[in-house]
Amino acid sequence: GGSSRILGCFVVHRNNSRGTAGVGAAAALASRRDIYDDDDAAAGAAAGAGAPGAVGVVVLAARDEAGGAGAAGAPRRSGVRGAQVRVRELQGDAETLGRGKLIADFDASDFPPSWPYTAADLSRMDEADDAFFYMQPRFVTHIDDKAIAALSDFYGTVIGLKQAEGVARPNVLDLCSSWISHLPTDAELGNVVGVGLNSQELDRNPQLTSYAVQNLNDDPELKLADSSQDLVLCCVSIDYLTRPLEVCREIHRVLSPGGMVLLSFSNRFFYTKAVSAWLKTDDIGRIAMVGNYLHFAAEWESIKSYDLVPGQASEAEAAKGGNFLESLARALGANLGMAGDPMYVVVARKKAE
Repeated sequence: GGSSRILGCFVVHRNNSRGTAGVGAAAALASRRDIYDDDDAAAGAAAGAGAPGAVGVVVLAARDEAGGAGAAGAPRRSGVRGAQVRVRELQGDAETLGRGKLIADFDASDFPPSWPYTAADLSRMDEADDAFFYMQPRFVTHIDDKAIAALSDFYGTVIGLKQAEGVARPNVLDLCSSWISHLPTDAELGNVVGVGLNSQELDRNPQLTSYAVQNLNDDPELKLADSSQDLVLCCVSIDYLTRPLEVCREIHRVLSPGGMVLLSFSNRFFYTKAVSAWLKTDDIGRIAMVGNYLHFAAEWESIKSYDLVPGQASEAEAAKGGNFLESLARALGANLGMAGDPMYVVVARKKAE
C-alpha cells in the first residue's frame, strides 16, 4: 500500500569473466554515488541491461510512503542472503583516514540477525591441505605498486594514530604473513609477529621480529597472550579463511583495549582457495562479508571500511560522455582494470576498558 519511489538501480554484471553474477551484499557506501534520482535510475536500467556482459538490473531500493519496506528511510538491496546492510550517504565531504576514503561506517542495524554463512559458503574448490598449496615459496607481490603504496601509507597513518594515543611503539600481529608486510620502513614499532604458512617466506621478511608457521584453517587459536597486540593486520588473505568467525574472535582476544584490526583486500585471489561466498559476490559484497565476520565475532567500538585507491574523477566528470557502465564505474570510483588494483580495508577498533 502507499506510493513508492525508485531510488536507484544496479547492473548485474559478470564478475571477472568467470560467470558469477557480481551483485553481492550491499555495504554502507558513504561516498560512492550508486543511488540515483528517478530519471537516472530509469536511464541506467535501460542502458545497463543492454551492455556487454550485463545479465540484468536490480532495483536498489524503493521507499513505501505508507510504511512499507523502505519506510525507515534506509534503502536496502534485498534478495541476497546476508545483504541486510543499509545504504546510506554521509553528509558533506566523506571522512578520510590518511589517504583512505571512508565508504562504510557500520552500526548494529546494518547486519543480519544471525550468522549468515553456511558451511557451503565457506567451502572451497580446492579443499586439499593448505600446506601443500603453500609449500613452494612465492616471493612475489599479489597487488600492484599503487595499491601497495596506498596500503603502506594507510598503515603508517594508523600507526601514527596509535602513537598519538600514547602507544609509543605499537606491537603488531601480521596474520597470513609472507616475505613482506607492507609496513612503512621508518615506523617505530614494538614486536612484529608474523603468522603464515611458509617458513621460507616468513624468514625472508625483514620487518618481523618473530614468526610462527600455522594454518589458521586447521587451528585458529593464536598462540599469544590476551590484550598483547595493538594492531592486527591481514593483507589480501581474509578470503581464504574457512573459519573466519573463530579467527576474528581470536583477533579480538589478543588486541589491547583500543587496539585495531585492519583486514585489507583487493580483487585478486587464488580462485580455487577463496571461499565460495567470496567468489559469488563483488567488492561491495566483500566489504559486507568482512564486516559480518567482525560483527558476529565480538563487540567492537566501531567497524568501518576505507577505499585506499579511490577514483579521482569528480561526480561532474563521471557524468560526462561514455556509455552507462563507464559512467557508473567512474561514479563508483572503479577503474575497469585500467588504473590498477582496487584496495579496501575494513577496520575495527576494540572497545577501550
